[in-house]
Amino acid sequence: MMKPYILSFPKIGTKEKGFLVPFEHIPFPIEHVYCIGPVPEGESRGNHAKKTNTQVLIAIGGSAILSLESPDGVQYEFTLNSNDTGLLIPAGFWRSAILDKNCFLVGLHSIKYSEEDYIRDYSEFKKMNNR
Repeated sequence: MMKPYILSFPKIGTKEKGFLVPFEHIPFPIEHVYCIGPVPEGESRGNHAKKTNTQVLIAIGGSAILSLESPDGVQYEFTLNSNDTGLLIPAGFWRSAILDKNCFLVGLHSIKYSEEDYIRDYSEFKKMNNR
């Protein structure tokens, strides 16, 4: 099973003039893009799994703490706080995110939005994975 991991993106420019960060080398064709934010302080976002969709999340301004659980119960936690890194989340992982008030999360997805791809009930997620 594929594990979540951090991607690094090139940062082109200087402190004096600013930076351009191209989101290149995503390991799948991007079919859907969205942005979350601003989110009220302490509010949890996500709280679902995706059956077939792989995604990369990128924090823009501020930071986000991402908590993941694999189908076999392994827990992961990542902090995103720079637009030159992204978190690849494989299909099948339960995810939740806490964003600080200045953070926006950009999501790059391997498939177009489909409500049928979501598992929104945690007990259903656990049941589907026979734990």
